[in-house]
Amino acid sequence: MSKFLKDRGAFKETKKVKVVEQYSPIVDYANFELKEEDLKKMISCEKNILFHQQKSVEHLLSLSETLYEAQGILSNYKNGGFRNWFEEIGLKKDFVYMCLKRYNLYLNYENEKVMAIPEKMVKELSTPKIILPKEQILEILESEKPVRKYEEIKNILSGDPTIYKNEILEAEIIIDGDDDVRKLEKELAKKYSQVKELQKEIKDIEYRLGILKNKI
Repeated sequence: MSKFLKDRGAFKETKKVKVVEQYSPIVDYANFELKEEDLKKMISCEKNILFHQQKSVEHLLSLSETLYEAQGILSNYKNGGFRNWFEEIGLKKDFVYMCLKRYNLYLNYENEKVMAIPEKMVKELSTPKIILPKEQILEILESEKPVRKYEEIKNILSGDPTIYKNEILEAEIIIDGDDDVRKLEKELAKKYSQVKELQKEIKDIEYRLGILKNKI
């Protein structure tokens, strides 16, 4: 070893420093007026719940993927094989098929947050009455309150002009008189009625396209 390296202490043993990540609570505990000791315990409870919630999402994704794989394998054999299989290991039909719906959504949108949304929303996204673009679905999944966001978008596309009052106010559109309000409401209703008609046409085209592809 050169004298220079010895003098610079290049080979001195360094101490490992453990970095502790600071947790920032989501809940505003100031409203609870807790004692300091109880505050620490509640923050710890919150942290643990969120940790296990995330783990449950990961586990549900793995379970759903496994069920999807098993269904694919057993679909090549006699009818009822898949159901007999999962019932033998103690799984309920409703739970299994909900997992499969979630995993199909995961394959479509590549976002594991589909594992955390309510079952009603899973069903609606799986068989949508209103077709939403992928970018909009991802926006819903990434929002802090996906259910609320989804309902807002559904309402906007429903063609009900009374829904748009808040949006009009937020956009700071100034309307003078009741006549202008009614005129704008009619215009909105007409536009969203056109959207619904386009969605029907898209479904019809997709249906006919599917039939043609099957004949090829």
